[in-house]
Amino acid sequence: MRVLAAAVAARYRGEAAPAGSEAAEAEVDRVVWLLCGRITLVDPEGLPALEATLAEAESNGNVDAIMEVAEACEQADQDRAQQLPRPERAAYFYERALRFWEQGDLMSAVADAASSLVADPNDIHVRSNRGSWLYQLQLPWAALEEWERAVALQPAYAKGWMRMGTVLAELGHIERARTCFETALEKAPEAWPYRRAVTEELAALGGRRA
Repeated sequence: MRVLAAAVAARYRGEAAPAGSEAAEAEVDRVVWLLCGRITLVDPEGLPALEATLAEAESNGNVDAIMEVAEACEQADQDRAQQLPRPERAAYFYERALRFWEQGDLMSAVADAASSLVADPNDIHVRSNRGSWLYQLQLPWAALEEWERAVALQPAYAKGWMRMGTVLAELGHIERARTCFETALEKAPEAWPYRRAVTEELAALGGRRA
């Protein structure tokens, strides 16, 4: 815990991470992101207090105080987002999801994408990316469900059909996979950048049916 506390404090100050903190890098990213720019939502005059908390945690190795501040910042951020109009709320949570994805925190990305979809359930790009993140979390059936919803909303969404085909083929559902790949090729424009890859995938499954 001392290493994590020291790493968070160093990252917040823009300094090099202490030796031995490499394994905690993802957690450091998450905590610092929750802290930076959010402390003012909890307390407009809170930056000195935050810095004192970080210094104390760095000294005694107790990261609980840091986490309490981070969680308070997160709750304030959530409360603020809920007050936004639906389109803005959807965009806000999707931006957060992308930030979490960039940091490698797929679980948080999936959760924020879900919040975005509560505000705007018809955004196929959010659905598609949430499916990709679920797939990376080794939840293929959950990913497949998101892509099925995406193509139901926009049947011409070739990339969604392609992703469904890939997952179904991996799961051994060859006929369904073939249908998805064929649909992707039918829906996509001629210059679609994935056309060759999908054609090769389809050929590997036995090609188009007569």
